[in-house]
Amino acid sequence: LFTRGFNQVVLEAYEDARADFNSYTSKHPQGQLAVNARLWNALTYFFERNYAICIEELSALGNLDSRHPLYPEILYRLASTYYSARDYEEALKTISEYIGNFSRHQRIDEARVLQGDILMGHGELDSARASFETVSVEMPELYLYSLFQTGKILRAQEDYPGMADHFQSFLEDETSPKIRVSEALYWLGWAYQQ
Repeated sequence: LFTRGFNQVVLEAYEDARADFNSYTSKHPQGQLAVNARLWNALTYFFERNYAICIEELSALGNLDSRHPLYPEILYRLASTYYSARDYEEALKTISEYIGNFSRHQRIDEARVLQGDILMGHGELDSARASFETVSVEMPELYLYSLFQTGKILRAQEDYPGMADHFQSFLEDETSPKIRVSEALYWLGWAYQQ
């Protein structure tokens, strides 16, 4: 039932997926996959952009013992859903809790990016920049996203020398992924032009 429900999610047949997940949890309320089924059931609402129900279901899962293996994932997903629902206060509070308690979790870099985006939206540009600068180069896509978000912050702060240094450092750093180089060169030139 769980596997079929998961496959229904992949096929974007969310109602059918929920039927399978709910069937599993009603038949096996203490089953090994009961929390997984409840999590994926909540996520089907996220995929449908029904954030209110998703938040309700994830919040109910948030009552789990924080030592449960899925607790950090649930907390991250809850923060992400608050952000998508434009409840930035709750999103920031939840993602800060996640980062403070689960710094070794697999989604930590995604969480730092989310925190940076939320802080940018609040106009807390220095704090957002600090969050973006902690994203690991070992996650190339997230690292590059954070790098260019930092460039936007420097542009908004009209720190053109800082912006030029920022992109110059990226281009000269042999350990950074060499993707979006032409974009970095554009912004480097633009900063010099200012």
